[in-house]
Amino acid sequence: MPMRGELLTPPMRARRALAVESAWSRFVAAITNPEFEIVVCFCGLGLSISICFMLLVPDYGAAVELLGP
Repeated sequence: MPMRGELLTPPMRARRALAVESAWSRFVAAITNPEFEIVVCFCGLGLSISICFMLLVPDYGAAVELLGP
C-alpha cells in the first residue's frame, strides 16, 4: 500500500509494454493520416510518370539535360 502522496507506478515490464504499444499506435496514426496518404499518392504518381518517360524516351538523360538551365 503506497503512502499518502506516492504515485502508483507500474512495474518496469509493464512500462516497456506501454511504451511499445504507444509507439506502435503513434506509427499507425501517422500512416493512416489522410494528408500522409495524399503525399504518398502524389509521390507515387510522380515516380510512375518519371518511369514512363524513361521507358518511352530512349535517351532520357539527354532530354532532361536539354530542359535544364
